[in-house]
Amino acid sequence: MDKEQLTKLHGRIHVFTVPSGYKVAVREQNGEDDDIVSNAALTETGQSFNIYLSGIIVWTTKGNGGPATPEFIMAMKMRDKYVALIQSRIFSLGWKLKLQYSWPKKDKENEKAIDYFEDLRRYVWDYGNKKKPFPEEDDDKYYAYRIKPYKNPEEIERQISLSSEKLIKYDYADGNYEKYLLELPVENDSYNKIYRGRNLQIKNGEVWEVVKNFKKFSANDMKDLRKDLQTYDPDLAILSELKDPDSGQVVYVEIMANQDFFFPVED
Repeated sequence: MDKEQLTKLHGRIHVFTVPSGYKVAVREQNGEDDDIVSNAALTETGQSFNIYLSGIIVWTTKGNGGPATPEFIMAMKMRDKYVALIQSRIFSLGWKLKLQYSWPKKDKENEKAIDYFEDLRRYVWDYGNKKKPFPEEDDDKYYAYRIKPYKNPEEIERQISLSSEKLIKYDYADGNYEKYLLELPVENDSYNKIYRGRNLQIKNGEVWEVVKNFKKFSANDMKDLRKDLQTYDPDLAILSELKDPDSGQVVYVEIMANQDFFFPVED
């Protein structure tokens, strides 16, 4: 379906490429979408963004090419999902995000909320433009919190041989990974959750077995695993750095946790 047909069906639309390399079209946000992203029950179960995106995404070049389903959104890799959220926000409500922070002062009377403004365009890139390489750290266009393209865009799982010759595989982080972290009991909350949540498996003969504990993994095995995960699928940090104009102190805030992301009141 071409853009003209999509526009006839859905009104104004925006087409862009996600870090995995496929294209997505989103329609403009409306008042019903506000109900979805602010629904307390959906937020508590971590489903508000998924249901929102399944209604906003009207076409993709992945899968059957039709509108996204909740199942499609759950299977979206994390960078793709959050680029879609940011692109949707920019398209419907603009690139400017207002943030507020109250810095503690010795003189309580001088404490007041300071306004900051973040440019959401800094967090995404033209991932489909091969002539426009993604900026690395030595580039003047580099931004630490810009969402990176995937090194192997079509992969949905990584299969590697550790230096000990153990064969392991893990899934790229997606909606199921987010769900696992959200539902994780506190007694199971440890560093290795980043592997368990990605369905880490080890090959035993001809059979793949889910890793339930890490007793068979040496310190070097764990180092190999950390290095591969950090290279190919590190956890996302979509942050804004706010600096106190008086002390120079810096805090880091999650941009999507801010009410202004979905519900701005100023242009």
